[in-house]
Amino acid sequence: MPSEGLRGLVERGVGPISLPIYEGVAAGLADALEVGRRRKYLLERHYSFLLSMHARVSMREGWKTSLVPTGWRVGGEPQRMGQTILCSPDNGLRLRLLKENARVYKGGVPTAGHNRARRDLWERQEWQDPLPGMNSGAGAVGASGLMPSVDFLLLWDFAMDEEERPRISTRVVHTIGTGHFGSAVPIDLSYEISSHGEMQLELEFPGEEQDESLFPDIKEEDNGDEASGR
Repeated sequence: MPSEGLRGLVERGVGPISLPIYEGVAAGLADALEVGRRRKYLLERHYSFLLSMHARVSMREGWKTSLVPTGWRVGGEPQRMGQTILCSPDNGLRLRLLKENARVYKGGVPTAGHNRARRDLWERQEWQDPLPGMNSGAGAVGASGLMPSVDFLLLWDFAMDEEERPRISTRVVHTIGTGHFGSAVPIDLSYEISSHGEMQLELEFPGEEQDESLFPDIKEEDNGDEASGR
């Protein structure tokens, strides 16, 4: 069960932008699928990574406009395979955009891989609530005198229904370990974001595989640091 402090941080920080997040994912995916309809090879299984990257870049560009009124900014290094990190203006919260894939990663959450920076972000101790009298929101001060940033994964995925319409999933996840290929990445929080911007807390993380995925045959080395936008 995630702590009240961690839940509160996500609900206060991500809640106001949950609808723009979902709409950005949907618009980015729609843009990529439209390109795929004009360039049929993009929809072929062995080129599916290109579709994912096109969608990620489109999401990033859309959020650069839609998140302006909220104060959130779009960070990351786009030259690194479209790396996208949404950064909160006032509470140190950061959301790292990654493609979810339950066929490759048990439970869907990508492992940290071999990249040291990613492993440092994934492998963290469980969230510790602030000491009594300390503010858990903007301006909280720790032993270093500054409020530490808190990193989450912003995961997206989709599957096509019988009428060839995409069913989109978007969720915010807090990892507590790097994970390794063949087992689920340990997490202590997962909020699913609906098409209306509602956030639903998942209280159990069984790590079960899904039946459908965009990348059913992709190998571990093909979905590592470079392919997933770091």
